[in-house]
Amino acid sequence: GELAAVKAQLEEAARERTAAVAEAEAQKAQASAAKAELDDARKGKAAAAEEAKAEREAAQAQRTELKEAQMALLEAQKAKAALLHQVDMLRSQLTSARTQVEEAQGRIEFLEENGGEGGPLSVAARVELEASWEALVCTGLEQL
Repeated sequence: GELAAVKAQLEEAARERTAAVAEAEAQKAQASAAKAELDDARKGKAAAAEEAKAEREAAQAQRTELKEAQMALLEAQKAKAALLHQVDMLRSQLTSARTQVEEAQGRIEFLEENGGEGGPLSVAARVELEASWEALVCTGLEQL
């Protein structure tokens, strides 16, 4: 009797132990799977953080490029305004030079018609006038 009862208790204890070991192994497997999921989630979070950081840096680089482009545009507009001012000044100088040439031609014609100093002076004055005019036009074109 007693031996059979002890043997039954031992068998029951062995079955309980086997069940407990199986349950512990199942819990260990679940814990391992949960740890793997947690590691994957951490890796995903780190990757998302890196991606967000890269996007912020790219956006900052674009803002910097935009500011630089705006500054370059402003400088180009200032340079354009300065060039337009120079062109206006050159046009004014050219108009003034044309007026002076016309006045000089009128004086030459007057001298020729009224027998001023004679032909050689008129020819010399005309040659000098034409050379001055050509130099003025070339200088104006170079400055443009």
